[in-house]
Amino acid sequence: MNADCKGALAQINKSYRAFTHKGNSMSKNEVKAVLEYAIKIGYEHTGLLSEEEIDSIINQVKSDDK
Repeated sequence: MNADCKGALAQINKSYRAFTHKGNSMSKNEVKAVLEYAIKIGYEHTGLLSEEEIDSIINQVKSDDK
């Protein structure tokens, strides 16, 4: 999915439900972190994110939640 990063973040309460990674649903916190990272890097859409970037962000969110 190539979602617009700023648009998806602006509608995070609804948009996060559409995000998956490696076949698994993502939490709202994970999606928010991925979108914030993408915007910070300068990506316009989520299709520019690599699998490794998303893995790293998700792992960081999961460790922060502990």
